[in-house]
Amino acid sequence: MNFGLHDFNLGLAGVEEYSSELTAGIKRTLKILPQGAKLAFVGTTPAHNTGASPADDVTVQGLNAAARRICTSLGVQY
Repeated sequence: MNFGLHDFNLGLAGVEEYSSELTAGIKRTLKILPQGAKLAFVGTTPAHNTGASPADDVTVQGLNAAARRICTSLGVQY
């Protein structure tokens, strides 16, 4: 499953939409995983940094934080 930061351009206002889409995508993926397979999620490195360093990108940090919460709630390794 490849789930990039499709709602990055919406800034922090896109976190709700991203969260909804990611939750649905993970649930669909979990339903079709072969027996014994596991799903893991890797956060995105800030590529569109707006500050002095990539760590300053609040949008990427916000989307990653949402992904971590979703993965934790669905039992997916983050």
